[in-house]
Amino acid sequence: MIVALVSRMITDARVLDPEFLPNDVVQRDAEINLLSSVLRPAVEGNPSDSAVLHGPSGTGKTCIAQYTLDKLHQSTLELNTQYVNCWEDHSHFSVLYRILDGLDKTLDIHRQSTPQEVLLDRLHDCGVPDYPYHPFPDQRTYQKYRQIRQNHREQSHQN
Repeated sequence: MIVALVSRMITDARVLDPEFLPNDVVQRDAEINLLSSVLRPAVEGNPSDSAVLHGPSGTGKTCIAQYTLDKLHQSTLELNTQYVNCWEDHSHFSVLYRILDGLDKTLDIHRQSTPQEVLLDRLHDCGVPDYPYHPFPDQRTYQKYRQIRQNHREQSHQN
C-alpha cells in the first residue's frame, strides 16, 4: 500500500537524481537571496565571504547552492566554482583534493603521501580565501602556521 501511494506522489522521477536541478526553486527565496548576496562580490571580481549551508537531510541545501551558482554562472563567464559531495569526499584531505582537482592543480599531489597542509597552501596559492576547515586545533595556530610558511617562501625566493 505504501509503495502505491509513493508512486502516485512522485510525478517526475528525475527529482530523485542527485544531478537534477529544477528550473525554478519554490519557497526558498529568502535562502537564495541570502546566498546570492554573500556571493555577489565574486561576480564583481572581488573576494566573497564563505557560506556554510546546514540543516537536516532533504531540506534542499544542495539544490539551493547549485541553483544559486547556476544563476551566478549565467551572469558572469569568469566564475569558477567547485562542487564537493561530502558523502563521497568526507575527509578534510579529500575535500581539499576535490577542490584542487577541479582547478587542475593535483598533478603532483599523491593521495597517500602529500600532507594536508600542502593542499591548504596550494589552495591559498590559487587565490582561494583561507579554507575554513583545517587540521589545526584553533585559528591562532593555523594563522601562525600560515605566517611561518609565508616567511619560508619569501626566504626561498630571495636565495
